[in-house]
Amino acid sequence: PPWLRHPADMVSTAEAEAAAFKLWDGVGAPRLLEHDTQALLLEYITPAEHSPNMSAEEVATLVTQISRPVDINAAASLGIPFIYDELWKRYSRANANRHKEISSTLLMSAISLANYITGFRALQTWRLVHGDFKEKNVLRRPDGTFAVIDPSPALGSKLYDVALWAIDKPETMLDRCAEVADHLK
Repeated sequence: PPWLRHPADMVSTAEAEAAAFKLWDGVGAPRLLEHDTQALLLEYITPAEHSPNMSAEEVATLVTQISRPVDINAAASLGIPFIYDELWKRYSRANANRHKEISSTLLMSAISLANYITGFRALQTWRLVHGDFKEKNVLRRPDGTFAVIDPSPALGSKLYDVALWAIDKPETMLDRCAEVADHLK
């Protein structure tokens, strides 16, 4: 099936990002104006506050806005991978750069847990997620709304994006998770 292609067969990162921006169509993200296989031209947001300090409610709202149901066949043809593939890329990078005190088993456990919470469930539940959701990849528009930039788009659960935002500040991670959970119900 087309969604089980080898990563070497996938389209460029820029093309996958372009597909995500097209699907978002300016809602929760800048509009895509033009693109090719190497670059994207996005709507100009000025003045924009980069890396805004977002409340849990604002995070829940933005993550819900950008979480879009996507047909898996269409996503595969656009080069958008399953979050599982993104997790393995992150695992490989983390394993290659891990401190000697962190065991490979611990990393494997982390990816297994992340895989579980990102939702390998029925195919109709696949949704487009940002894949690198943290405050440095969010802009506050002049009207007070938010827009995501620099995605690693994937098919998964919005919980993955929420978890990335929560762990961006490890000292408050548990509080952040609890606060967003209240807003996501």
